[in-house]
Amino acid sequence: MEVRVGSKTETRPSQVHLTQLFVSPARLWRLAVLVTLTSIICMILERVKHNWYIFDQPQLHKLAQEAVALHPNDGPSIFNHIYTSLQNSHPAFALNSAPFSSMPLTIASNGTVFGYTPNDDEWVWNNAGGAMGSMYIIHASITEYLIFFGTAVGTEGHSGRLTAENYFHVVVGEQWAAKPGALDKEGKAGTAPIKIKASKSIFSPSRLFSLAVFVAIASAACMVLERVKHNWYIFDRHEMHKLAQEAVALHPNDAPSIFNHIVTSLQSTHPSFAINTPFSATPLTVASNGSVSGYEANDAEWVWNNAGGAMGSMFIIHASITEYLIFFGTPLGTEGHSGRHTADDYFHILVGEQWAAKAGALGMERYPAGSVHHLRRGTVKQYKFHEGGFALELAQGREIIKNLLHGKI
Repeated sequence: MEVRVGSKTETRPSQVHLTQLFVSPARLWRLAVLVTLTSIICMILERVKHNWYIFDQPQLHKLAQEAVALHPNDGPSIFNHIYTSLQNSHPAFALNSAPFSSMPLTIASNGTVFGYTPNDDEWVWNNAGGAMGSMYIIHASITEYLIFFGTAVGTEGHSGRLTAENYFHVVVGEQWAAKPGALDKEGKAGTAPIKIKASKSIFSPSRLFSLAVFVAIASAACMVLERVKHNWYIFDRHEMHKLAQEAVALHPNDAPSIFNHIVTSLQSTHPSFAINTPFSATPLTVASNGSVSGYEANDAEWVWNNAGGAMGSMFIIHASITEYLIFFGTPLGTEGHSGRHTADDYFHILVGEQWAAKAGALGMERYPAGSVHHLRRGTVKQYKFHEGGFALELAQGREIIKNLLHGKI
């Protein structure tokens, strides 16, 4: 295909592959490999994740039960017991060195403490899911955190849906919890911690693996469909180009005669049910050279198309879920956005001249009558019929119905 770009003439291949789109078989296959590797890595990390934790959940539960048993309903004493016990069993750098009390605590022989005053620099508000309380961070890393959390006033809210396991060891008071539809509440001080299970996100190993399998199957299906797609088309793009050139050569700048030549030729080579013919509301008078007179637009068949800012009218010759063939154009001139489609679009210029350009282009592409502008799948351009023009547009691929409904009808 020859195309004029500025003052130069370039020859460009007409063949286009699904690989030019994000959903191309090659890209789907690479995505499947990436997702598979990611899921394998996640599975491995899931098995060794305990090596990253410095706290043991059962040991923390024992520690919380011990503190509650020694100092029932005595928050400061419970906090102090837990904190000092953790100091004895963990490195100093792993725990918050700032005290939870701003004042030195007086500790009795039984471990009860006096003189507690909240350390305003360390106790911070937490308002998540509608439940408001204050918290003191004992430890925080990229794999786990340990905090004191609560309120003297009472609160309620949504737990949130987390990708981490959450163990809520109740040390003072009673926490009530319920799942949707539950008729009983749960959670008392010193009892087994309420465990909020990690929700399965898209990044969970099992879902990643399922996604990898799905993408691999989709990529294989796309590869197969790419090879047999021509079996779904009733039009051959090369034959359409020859037909358009023939019509333009026989009837230059005579749109009705060009339309009639194309439609009657298609009638002779395709089943009648596949070709829509009445583009004129009145019978045409056909001269011996094929020129027609008496054309009047069939208002029931010509419809407006306003897509991407470019407005024109169109006559649908054929439309199916895999391809459509239309006359499109305007005698006034128009300009707009081509759209980005998963179908190949072959714009055979019949009358006038179409100008086009990609983003950032400094020279325009010019398509005179008799040429074809191939808009490859996934490609987007600005285009213009400067002083009006008409074209035979053939689109082949997916999203044909969507493309016709969106803006074209």
